[in-house]
Amino acid sequence: MMVLKILHSKIIDTLILYPHPRGLPLKRSLKDIALTELNRSIQNGVGHDSKEDAEVTMKLLLKKLKSVTV
Repeated sequence: MMVLKILHSKIIDTLILYPHPRGLPLKRSLKDIALTELNRSIQNGVGHDSKEDAEVTMKLLLKKLKSVTV
Protein backbone atom coordinates (compact mmCIF):
# COMPACT_ATOMS: atom_id res chain seq x y z
CA MET A 1 0.00 0.00 0.00
CA MET A 2 2.96 2.30 0.51
CA VAL A 3 3.70 2.02 -3.21
CA LEU A 4 0.23 3.33 -3.94
CA LYS A 5 0.64 5.97 -1.22
CA ILE A 6 -2.54 4.75 0.47
CA LEU A 7 -2.96 4.57 4.22
CA HIS A 8 -6.02 3.00 5.78
CA SER A 9 -6.68 1.90 9.34
CA LYS A 10 -7.98 -1.50 8.20
CA ILE A 11 -5.25 -2.38 5.71
CA ILE A 12 -2.07 -4.05 6.87
CA ASP A 13 0.90 -4.17 4.51
CA THR A 14 3.33 -7.10 4.72
CA LEU A 15 6.06 -4.59 3.88
CA ILE A 16 5.61 -3.10 7.34
CA LEU A 17 5.20 -6.42 9.19
CA TYR A 18 8.08 -8.18 7.45
CA PRO A 19 10.58 -5.54 6.26
CA HIS A 20 13.64 -6.35 4.20
CA PRO A 21 16.68 -7.01 6.43
CA ARG A 22 18.62 -4.25 4.67
CA GLY A 23 15.73 -1.77 4.95
CA LEU A 24 13.98 0.41 2.45
CA PRO A 25 13.85 0.86 -0.46
CA LEU A 26 14.33 -2.92 -0.64
CA LYS A 27 11.17 -5.00 -0.28
CA ARG A 28 10.60 -8.68 0.38
CA SER A 29 8.29 -10.55 -1.93
CA LEU A 30 5.29 -12.41 -0.56
CA LYS A 31 6.86 -15.55 -2.02
CA ASP A 32 10.05 -14.99 0.02
CA ILE A 33 8.18 -14.15 3.22
CA ALA A 34 5.94 -17.23 2.89
CA LEU A 35 8.96 -19.47 2.41
CA THR A 36 11.00 -18.08 5.31
CA GLU A 37 8.20 -17.44 7.82
CA LEU A 38 5.73 -20.23 7.03
CA ASN A 39 8.00 -22.73 5.27
CA ARG A 40 5.49 -22.66 2.42
CA SER A 41 6.30 -22.42 -1.25
CA ILE A 42 3.81 -20.30 -3.21
CA GLN A 43 3.48 -18.76 -6.67
CA ASN A 44 5.11 -21.71 -8.41
CA GLY A 45 2.88 -21.63 -11.46
CA VAL A 46 2.37 -19.00 -14.09
CA GLY A 47 1.21 -15.75 -12.53
CA HIS A 48 -0.33 -15.26 -9.11
CA ASP A 49 -3.20 -17.08 -7.46
CA SER A 50 -5.00 -14.29 -5.61
CA LYS A 51 -6.74 -16.77 -3.29
CA GLU A 52 -3.43 -18.35 -2.32
CA ASP A 53 -1.86 -14.90 -1.83
CA ALA A 54 -4.74 -13.84 0.43
CA GLU A 55 -4.55 -17.06 2.49
CA VAL A 56 -0.80 -16.71 2.99
CA THR A 57 -1.12 -13.04 3.88
CA MET A 58 -3.73 -13.89 6.53
CA LYS A 59 -1.51 -16.63 7.98
CA LEU A 60 1.42 -14.21 8.12
CA LEU A 61 -0.71 -11.62 9.90
CA LEU A 62 -1.96 -14.16 12.45
CA LYS A 63 1.58 -15.39 13.05
CA LYS A 64 2.78 -11.83 13.64
CA LEU A 65 -0.13 -11.06 15.99
CA LYS A 66 0.62 -14.19 18.05
CA SER A 67 4.26 -13.14 18.41
CA VAL A 68 3.46 -9.65 19.73
CA THR A 69 3.54 -9.25 23.49
CA VAL A 70 1.14 -6.78 25.01
